[in-house]
Amino acid sequence: MRARDLDVSNKQFFELVKRQRDSLLRLQLQKERLTSFVVHDLKNPVSSIDLLAQLLQRDKKLPEDARDAAGAIRVEVSALMRLILNILDINKSEEGALATSFVPVDISALAATVVDAI
Repeated sequence: MRARDLDVSNKQFFELVKRQRDSLLRLQLQKERLTSFVVHDLKNPVSSIDLLAQLLQRDKKLPEDARDAAGAIRVEVSALMRLILNILDINKSEEGALATSFVPVDISALAATVVDAI
């Protein structure tokens, strides 16, 4: 009788764990979809900001400090766009849709670039 009670209890715990796992999987999918949706929606306005900043940078009628401010906007927009693209890549990798590809890299040129940046 004790073994039967334990078996029933085990089945109940198994069903509980299964329901919790299914719930977590649904929540994770919803989170990934929401993240992807939000990030895709951010991409267009950020691109528009960059385009407008480019136009301001090229406008010779503007004072130099205004064109410099447009350049600073472009730097920040570039960082934001990298962040957006990284999040999209993470979502793709979680979905298994991100394909890796190997490309040759010239280490000496890369090192020179890093040294020049410092």
